[in-house]
Amino acid sequence: MNLKDMDIHWRPQTHMCIPCHVNYTYIIRFDNLVKESNEVLGWIQQDQ
Repeated sequence: MNLKDMDIHWRPQTHMCIPCHVNYTYIIRFDNLVKESNEVLGWIQQDQ
């Protein structure tokens, strides 16, 4: 089956968005979500 013919809900995510082509500044781990997101929000506020 061709990926383009697959139902969008079952298509692999890597074919719907291309994560390797995004220049990430920071990747947050879910197990540290609160701590790390607070750090990132602090950086954003400092840049304004």
